[in-house]
Amino acid sequence: MSMVCDLLAPYFPHGRFHFEEVQFNLGTNESIWAFTITAQSLASELSAGQFQQVLVGVTNHTDDKSRDFFLGFDVSVGHNVAASVNELLYLLWTLFKNLLHGAILYLFACGSIHCETESSLALQQSFTRFWFSHAIAFDAPHLQPNVTSHFLTLTEAVQIEGFPIAEAVPHALGQLGRLGMHSNVFSIALEE
Repeated sequence: MSMVCDLLAPYFPHGRFHFEEVQFNLGTNESIWAFTITAQSLASELSAGQFQQVLVGVTNHTDDKSRDFFLGFDVSVGHNVAASVNELLYLLWTLFKNLLHGAILYLFACGSIHCETESSLALQQSFTRFWFSHAIAFDAPHLQPNVTSHFLTLTEAVQIEGFPIAEAVPHALGQLGRLGMHSNVFSIALEE
């Protein structure tokens, strides 16, 4: 997401651009509590702003078998723990729900949540519950983010040039020859 920040920041001078990186480790009750406190403060701060456009990027790994998202490391069990797509996205986005209406989501997640019906449906339900306008997701078992870097052209076309995302996606895909050998791309739109 730092590449997106580097691309967009010059177009929005004088404090008109705001970038936040929210790291999360939700593997224990203590880390969930710490995330909640941080997220509440950030959501309150961001809610005071007037944002014309919101772009959300989520990077995470998924369990290869269940397609559930990793939450973090739980020292009490000695390994990473995972939660359903619905559980994780609800935890992440509930405090930010007032900011997400009409936002665009980039989901950079290793492991194909779209290959497992329950996870795919949960993603779509979460997407509509929080009123994202559009989502772009990938299904590579071991997603290589550098291969997705050409999606900066999509970001620029939509966020800067004002093209509707449905028109910009085919153009961006045309510039992603290497991605086709690595991952499928899912473009999901919410109809209002």
